[in-house]
Amino acid sequence: MTWEHELTLRTPRYKHACGVLKVGQEKMVVAAAGIDQFEHPKKNVEVIVVHEGTPSFVTASHWDYGPNLPMALSDAASATNPEKTELFVIGGTTSNAEMSDSVHSLSCSHFHDNLQHGCSWTKIEFELNKPSTMGLALIFPANPMHNPITKDCNKGEKKYRYNNY
Repeated sequence: MTWEHELTLRTPRYKHACGVLKVGQEKMVVAAAGIDQFEHPKKNVEVIVVHEGTPSFVTASHWDYGPNLPMALSDAASATNPEKTELFVIGGTTSNAEMSDSVHSLSCSHFHDNLQHGCSWTKIEFELNKPSTMGLALIFPANPMHNPITKDCNKGEKKYRYNNY
């Protein structure tokens, strides 16, 4: 695999959360929150559609803005569910320089000219055992086998398991 520079984000950022979502037959790369060039945490989100192929290619001419996260964050962990239909942003550092214990989920029902209308963030009803920043997140289907270092999360009919050390 080789990497090539494609398109620059509209808002320069680092320490952001990112992931790839499937929406129908399309895949969308998401860059969420992070810190801008002035060292301010951001809550804005940018997305771009990527088409599968050999090699994969981007057909858009620029990154589009998606729906803002409910809060400005940097250093958050991110992971997608196994179906790649939800992106979870987990913990992070808030604009008050405090560690967050919240979890937010981005899902998109469809592509629309304005992705802010087809995608939305949901605050997940559980919180981390302790606030976390600069973490690593892996999400996998809940296993019926008991594991004392994991906790169940029920989201609608889906059940996930997460670790928080």
